[in-house]
Amino acid sequence: MKVIDILDAKESLAKLNLVKFSDFKIVSSIYKLTKKVNNVLDMVQQEQKKIIDIYAKKDDKGKTIILNNMYQFEDEEKKNSFIKEMNDLKQQDIDDINKIDISMSKIQYGAELTGEELMKLEPLINWND
Repeated sequence: MKVIDILDAKESLAKLNLVKFSDFKIVSSIYKLTKKVNNVLDMVQQEQKKIIDIYAKKDDKGKTIILNNMYQFEDEEKKNSFIKEMNDLKQQDIDDINKIDISMSKIQYGAELTGEELMKLEPLINWND
């Protein structure tokens, strides 16, 4: 599984944690999966910060310059290097997260996940039934 898959599934996984299941094993599996995903997201955030610190333009006080919600760069070369490293980070493989199995028939109520959200969870979950 790649970092980008985890980033894409982040919000859907948060919603899945609100769903009520009739099987405690599923709840436990979702909790453990969420914990692992959050650890990966923390690592990714730290790596993103390092990349930003390397390439983004800073003001006189060393603060990253952001205009119109976009980082600023000294030149195109730094901007392109920033984009490449961010893309490389998103394409890294994550080996320590295994998919879990969830039976749709074990959902009690509160399953307000859209089809799109279910699809975003597919790298993390095997949907059964």
